Amino acid sequence: RKLFLAIEAALVEPVLTEEDLEEPRRVLAELQEQELAEWERHFHQAELDGDFRAMDALVIRGHTLQLSRVPLTDEMIAKAAELSLVYQEEDRLHFESEVHTTRIFGNESGGAAEFKTIKGVESQFKLPVEHDFAEVPYAVITGDVLLKHQAMVSLCCLPREIIHTRLSVVGIETKNPMTNEIEVDLETAFDTAERLIRNLRAMLEPDDSIRKMEELHVASDGANQRVECKLAIYLRAHHTAHDVVQAIFEGRHLWRKDLSQPLASEYIAASKSRAQEEQRKKLERKRTTNLKNTVNRALLKMKMVLGPEAESADKHDNDELPEKAMDARVDSMANVLGETLSRVLTDGALAQIETETDDEAGPQPFVDHALGVILDPTPRDGSLFNIRPRVLRALTLDFTWNYPAGMLDNLDLSCLVYDDDKLIDILTHDGKQTMSASYYRRVETAVIPGELNGIVKHLGDISSKRSRQGKKRVVLRMDLIPTRVKDMVFVVSVHDSSDLQKFQDIKVTISDSEADAEFTNFIIGNGGKSEAIVCREPPQRRLLDAFGIAESCKGTTRDFNPILERALSLGLPRNVSMKNQEPVLLESLQKTLDLSRPVKSTEVTLGPTNQMKLSYALELVTGEVEPWDAANLVKTLTKQVVVTQLVAAIETSGAGRFQARHVEVLPAKARKLSRIAAEMRFRCPDPEDLDGEERDCRFLDIAALCFSGRALQEVVDYRGAHGVRLVHNGVFDESGVWLGKVGAGDATDGRIIFKDQSFDDVSRTGQQSLLLTLPKMPPSTTDIILVSTSPVIQDIGFFPEVEVIIRDSENMGHEIETITMPDTSTVAEAAVLCRISRTRGPTWQIGAFRSVCNGSSVDYRPLIAHLRNIQERKHGRKAPIWTHRAARLVDPPPPPPAKPPPLTQWRETVLANRSVIAGMAKRLKGLQT
Repeated sequence: RKLFLAIEAALVEPVLTEEDLEEPRRVLAELQEQELAEWERHFHQAELDGDFRAMDALVIRGHTLQLSRVPLTDEMIAKAAELSLVYQEEDRLHFESEVHTTRIFGNESGGAAEFKTIKGVESQFKLPVEHDFAEVPYAVITGDVLLKHQAMVSLCCLPREIIHTRLSVVGIETKNPMTNEIEVDLETAFDTAERLIRNLRAMLEPDDSIRKMEELHVASDGANQRVECKLAIYLRAHHTAHDVVQAIFEGRHLWRKDLSQPLASEYIAASKSRAQEEQRKKLERKRTTNLKNTVNRALLKMKMVLGPEAESADKHDNDELPEKAMDARVDSMANVLGETLSRVLTDGALAQIETETDDEAGPQPFVDHALGVILDPTPRDGSLFNIRPRVLRALTLDFTWNYPAGMLDNLDLSCLVYDDDKLIDILTHDGKQTMSASYYRRVETAVIPGELNGIVKHLGDISSKRSRQGKKRVVLRMDLIPTRVKDMVFVVSVHDSSDLQKFQDIKVTISDSEADAEFTNFIIGNGGKSEAIVCREPPQRRLLDAFGIAESCKGTTRDFNPILERALSLGLPRNVSMKNQEPVLLESLQKTLDLSRPVKSTEVTLGPTNQMKLSYALELVTGEVEPWDAANLVKTLTKQVVVTQLVAAIETSGAGRFQARHVEVLPAKARKLSRIAAEMRFRCPDPEDLDGEERDCRFLDIAALCFSGRALQEVVDYRGAHGVRLVHNGVFDESGVWLGKVGAGDATDGRIIFKDQSFDDVSRTGQQSLLLTLPKMPPSTTDIILVSTSPVIQDIGFFPEVEVIIRDSENMGHEIETITMPDTSTVAEAAVLCRISRTRGPTWQIGAFRSVCNGSSVDYRPLIAHLRNIQERKHGRKAPIWTHRAARLVDPPPPPPAKPPPLTQWRETVLANRSVIAGMAKRLKGLQT
């Protein structure tokens, strides 16, 4: 499936070549044939065995194979589903026959027929003792905590691309009326050059920038005096250098949507006055004249390049000229032509971009770029020469320091390379790559041999004894940095001595290796450990930011443990450092709210800006938190005292870089827990342990068996509710009779349903899950027992890591309880995982068993008998069964006489006593007489 999806992704534009896709397609075709052959082999084996469970598994697997375009027809899958129903009906008839035979010949108790089936086998599985009780919450409070990463001192955001160019503004020649001499107005040229630079800056996005590589100065080419300056355009936004150059020629903005297109010529012409029209024509004539002069100057330069031999060269064949002289002249002529072409294309284009103003009326309208008109009547002539875009490929990092006289020690420079979660490697000053996994275990490593070759190159040490200054230069090849690298930390440490405070004025300078232009510098100061960090932002931006750190700690190139520990406290690796705050935040919430149950994490999300979002859940249990207290807890979570306690807890844990502004508690909400999900996970058996088993043994089944005291109410598995019978063949059995899945009947009223199942052949894992609506279960349901069975291999001990996770169905990240089966050497078909019991009213609790017994989804009768014994230990054999209407076979005995109410009985007793006393008094009086 993964190979199929990979090939489908490779076919999306831009597609790979057919030659590149040939081998993957061949491998995919072989795997598809193998899967088809395996499915057919398992189908024939299940057909011979009459195994409906294997057929059901083949139906599910067939639909999965069709998603990967395995040539498996719908008719074959339909045939497997039809055979499954046939085999299930055969098994059901077989169960009915056994029950009928047992009742006639072998069962004198009149109870459940399943006891006779497993008599003599039950003794090998002792009845388990329920333990590890946990109450199911009646409600939950969910919320989120945002934790923002405390960034270091931000130095600069390095550009992705750089455009080098030269701005030139021709000084306007004017005639002095006093002296009748021609003068050049250079002051206006300087003002025009400054305005053109501002206009060029206005057309870029806010993230971009322009830098003068030199000051504006006057230059002369013999014909004109110009104001020139070298510029560098640093691109950090999403557009490329090609987009910027094209926008310069078109005279448009790159980021203002309302100004992204020039206005129509008709609109501009309608808004101009007659005077502006005349001015436009005058400017056109002047521009035409300047264009002619430009061409003439180019021809003059070409003649100067060719020299006095140009005229004689026309008389002879070009082949007679020396080859080297010919190449030199061709290169010189190409440079002249290229410079002239650049001037013609960009002449006046920059003047078309109006300067950004703070006027509320908005920026001035664009000009008609097709005609090259400028609205400003002042003539301006600005051009860009030698436009050369390039990618920032290398950085130069210069580490300088001063040391006292007589100092014999030197400083070492190392580079720690991190991704989001792990330390990739450590690059030392001698060029070696040190795998730190052998001596530092708190940060995992993920080294790929050869991945970091050539990224960091140390150019050696430069020291001056006279000035007592040391220097180390490092070249960082950013074009070779792998995508997964997120942070590179440069660490300066002592070589021999143990005191870094002797070194003074430690400074880091970051510059462009190709243009030798400084981007930024960071003065670390005196002593202590010092770092300059170059961080790669997330792939959404694909930029590099430079930050500065000035933190001291122990550690040298011989022992990086203290350095790595300090880096971890500063937030490196990013995800590890942020996730380390998760238990601190949860414990602080529990302590602040004074809760007895721990606050549970439901999800941890790390955002692109190095921001962690911690989702939590508070479980409300009857007797600990009453329903009327839930609203008070929600209000408490919005108070500032919670944020204060969280920050204090983080600082106590050692991460002192966080402050109150870096922690935000989002509003929480309370809701009733209406439905839970029971998710069973397992790992498939190792094929080597199965000794060439031909059947498909990759799955387990989860089942929920519902009881009303000792009586079985319902069985629910991947087939749904089975329908347990009270009366079968005219015989009433109050314990319930299971005969397989029948056509109708569901004593749980649909409150337990099968959710889904999935298998991953690559990781060899699988899962099945059920949904249980506990608050709406029938009142007679007392217990729900979750079991896991192995229907094919009939030995659950082959499946390691069997566990059931009780989750909140509305928030699957909230794990209420997890029951894990221990490894067992007993051969058994089923594992009794846990029991969900009703305690009082709507309250339920979970108790773990973690025991084994026989029985599976093929035949649940041994399992049901075992669970009845477990239920009898809890409820007794004569416990009241679940409510039903019994048949009236004989006339019932007459009901006993009703007792009078207490008050009537007391009154009758008093009156009787009075009559007795009156009679005795009468006799005494007669005797006296």
